Parts: sequence; structure tokens; C-alpha cells
Amino acid sequence: QMCIRDSDNLNVVNMPVLGTDSLLGVRYIVSDYALEGMNKVEDIVDNANGAGVYENPYSLPMAFEYDSGKYTAAKYNGNPFEYQNELYSELLGRKVEIYKPLKYETVVSKAKKRVYKMEIPEGNYIAYGNIPWNSLFNAKLNVNGIYRTGYARWLSPSVFNIPVNEDRDYYKVVLHSKQKLDLDDGAEQFYVLDLDLLKSIAEELEKNTPDVMDIENGSAEFVVNAKEGQSLFTSIPYCDGWTVKVNGQKVQPDKVVDSLYSISLVEGENVVEMKFHVKYAGAGIACSIIGIAMLVFAVLLCFKLVLKLYTHHFFGNGGVKMLKTILMVIYVIVCIVLAIVVLSQEGKDASLTSSISGAGGGFDNSYWSKNKGSSKQEILKKITAVLTVLFFVLALLLDSKLFN
Repeated sequence: QMCIRDSDNLNVVNMPVLGTDSLLGVRYIVSDYALEGMNKVEDIVDNANGAGVYENPYSLPMAFEYDSGKYTAAKYNGNPFEYQNELYSELLGRKVEIYKPLKYETVVSKAKKRVYKMEIPEGNYIAYGNIPWNSLFNAKLNVNGIYRTGYARWLSPSVFNIPVNEDRDYYKVVLHSKQKLDLDDGAEQFYVLDLDLLKSIAEELEKNTPDVMDIENGSAEFVVNAKEGQSLFTSIPYCDGWTVKVNGQKVQPDKVVDSLYSISLVEGENVVEMKFHVKYAGAGIACSIIGIAMLVFAVLLCFKLVLKLYTHHFFGNGGVKMLKTILMVIYVIVCIVLAIVVLSQEGKDASLTSSISGAGGGFDNSYWSKNKGSSKQEILKKITAVLTVLFFVLALLLDSKLFN
């Protein structure tokens, strides 16, 4: 709802929408064209398609306190820009307009083509557009001569960024299709984002961050000194797998934009704990183990039947004994080679366990440790792993009822 149409069509976001990105705490943005108000990270080399990495100075903290209920909760009305204005107003407790309408002119209005033209306002702004459609018509969108993208089609964006073209003193958006454009004339939405206002909001909310904020994969902990009526906003996505506790008591959090957490606080110190549990993980693991066991049993059964047929066919009645002798010779060879390989490896702990897992040498996070897959020692470890598996397979096979 903040930047994607609410429809049966699968939309994507393939360009930055700074108001949304900042709310979600996005610090870095990849783009193949310059972004107003953001600095390119020069330390990172552009990738093969020419896209660069830009730092977002307007990024909001991942969690902060706000006065819940002080401003009416945001409700989506079909306009993603006004919706974001209402959302920021709710979090700040007062009315703000980070997006302002941009006057536009429809210079070409044909059945299969629209051309929109807008003046570039003075100030620190970045422009966006959204052209609501009634049905898909597989159009193409030329945005100010900077980039082209599909529109009103499967996997197309809804809200799009309008970058400044240095060769023009205006914005220009061209929408065309081989089919008739199914649009509501006059419903087009063109807005500019006030970057100065967004920056001041980010600085204001930064002061409301928790005293302690520890977010890891699958867990989060916050210590907040709250006033009466305050809640904790966090951009952690809402999911049934999260369990939320405040001061040791399990609570049912509210939702912001129907997808992010808002946790009610009590006056004074609040210890907020969030733990994620994968639903039905135990049942899934049990089913996987049962499935693997059944597969191993079926493979061993088939192998036993096939082995009996082949040994009888090629070796006659004494085939089983002869095959056991061959496997015993191979087993002894594997044992000898495995011992030699293990003893030839470097390290403080030249054991089978350390040879397989790499234990005993400490944790090394250097460039060499991450790129030593083709080194002699690494090759020896791989050989050790293969021989170990072969050792156990032969041992189990020779001890089975097939040869006893």
C-alpha cells in the first residue's frame, strides 16, 4: 500500500521509494542512475551492469518510541503518497506532509499514449509518480529519458521514481502501449518528497531510540524508558512466529501498516523481548527424519537384492564369499590411506575429527581462510571426508547379514 498496488496483479519494486525505504530502515540503495539527496558510496566498485550503491541519510532507526493514539491511525485511500503522509503523522503525533502534490500537464492524450510534463520545483526534492490503471494493458514507461520500465503488466512497478535529467529543466513521463490505455483521466498521481523535512524527521525519531537495542537473527531485545501512552515501533516484519514479552509478560502487539510491530509500553522502564519460533518446526523435522529413514531402508533393500542377483550371476554359489574378500581388501586399503592422509595434515590436533571439521586450528576470518578451498590442506580434508564416508559404508556392509 505504501508503494505497491493492492490488486490481483503481482507488482514489484525495482526502484527506490525513499519514504518507504527510510521507514523500513534501509541504509543503502542500489541504483543504475544518480539519486537526488543521496551520496554514492565510492568505496564500492560498480557492478557489471553499471549500478552503484548509494547511502540513505534519511533512514529511520529500526525501533523508536512514539505517542500511540495521539494522531489518527493511517488508512489507505488508494493514494500511496497521502497514505505515507498519514503514516508519518501517526508516528510523530502531529500532521506532516513529506509528500507534496506536483502539478502536471497532460501534453499528449491518445488512446494508446499519454505524455505528462511537470515543472521541477525549487528546493531539495525528489519526484515520484503513480498512474492507477483499471486493467492490465502491457505498457512501457519512459521516465524523463533516464530509464524505461514495463507498466500496467505482470511484475511491473506501481510507484516510480522520476530522476532529474540534466538536459531538461522539467520532468517528462511517457506511457504508451500497443493496446488501449485503460486509465481514469485525472487520477494520475505525481508528488515530490521533501528531503529536508524527511531529514529532520529522521533526526527527531533518532532521539527516541531505546536505551538498549539488540537485534539478531530470530531475536530482539529493547530496554525503553517510556512515558504514559507511548508504544514502541519497530520495522521488524509482523509474523505469527514472533513471541513478544514486555517485562516478562507475554503481550499481543498491534500492527502498523498491517505489517510492522507496534508494542504498547507501560510508564517507566520496559524490557521488550522478541523471539521467533518456526511454526511446526518439530513436526517438519520429524517428517524429514522419517522420510530419510524410509529412503535409506529402501535403498539398502534394493541394493541387497541387486547384489545377490549379480554375485550369483557372475561368481556362482561362492560369489558372496569372493565379494566379501574383495570388499575386505578395499576396506583395509581405505583404512591405510585414511591413516596416512590424516597424519599428513598440518595442525595442532591431527585427529580424524579435526581433519574433517577443521577444529583445533582456531577461528580464522582472514581472506586466506575464506579462499583456501584449492589449497593442499583443504584438498586433504576433502579426501579425508570422502574416505571416512567410504570407511563407514564398507564397515556397515561387511557387518550386515548379507555376508554373515
